[in-house]
Amino acid sequence: MRSVTQRSLQARSENQEYSTKVTKMTSGSSKQLEVEQRNLGVIKAWAEAWRLPGGSAARMVDEIYADEPDVVAVLQGHRVSGEGNFKQAWRKAELQIEGVYAERKIVFGTVIASGNSVAFEGEVRMTTKEGESRGWPFSAFMVFNEEGRIVSDHTYMPDSPHGQLFEDAARC
Repeated sequence: MRSVTQRSLQARSENQEYSTKVTKMTSGSSKQLEVEQRNLGVIKAWAEAWRLPGGSAARMVDEIYADEPDVVAVLQGHRVSGEGNFKQAWRKAELQIEGVYAERKIVFGTVIASGNSVAFEGEVRMTTKEGESRGWPFSAFMVFNEEGRIVSDHTYMPDSPHGQLFEDAARC
């Protein structure tokens, strides 16, 4: 049987800490639980790298994702990075987007880790440098390699105001 660890993570808006409610249904190995805990830590680091102020989109792309990840905005049909696509173009798009916002964060709903995969839902909340608030719900399914880097990210969300940047990155 497989081990499933379910966590609800909620970002605290002031200090980037996370409160965690844990429900475990466990019949797997301790090694599998270690992998799941590691992957949950990577998801936390991913959200912190994406967050503004204080995050770094470059760190997210360069360090948290594997060298040739499969990154797809599924509903839009954008394959942002993957075989034949250059991670540098994706990094450039993320840095351009980062320049638009004074604040952005992810507020997690349900997060489920099982083996080398994590599925979660949440909400993106952003404020532009001009003071306009934006936000939308999303969910993502991520797969990790042995080193704990993201090798697959399939995200489901409404159209982003920056979709064209990702389309352009996908053409590289």
